[in-house]
Amino acid sequence: MTIRSKHNNLLNYFIYNDKDLSKEYVKKCKHFLENQLNNNKPKTKEFDPDQYKSDKLTLDHLNKKHLNEGKK
Repeated sequence: MTIRSKHNNLLNYFIYNDKDLSKEYVKKCKHFLENQLNNNKPKTKEFDPDQYKSDKLTLDHLNKKHLNEGKK
């Protein structure tokens, strides 16, 4: 028995066995999921020492300012 599935809905793909679903539906779901995995990889930035220095200086400044306010 083949289960009827909407092609914009992945629920049946996850809850039913592939043999119970239409081959075209399974094919489209797999294709969609593979594309999502490939397109959503985290984009890594290269280390920028200048940005690190400016971030560290800003953080140091904020920490000193916070400590000075606490002493008042």
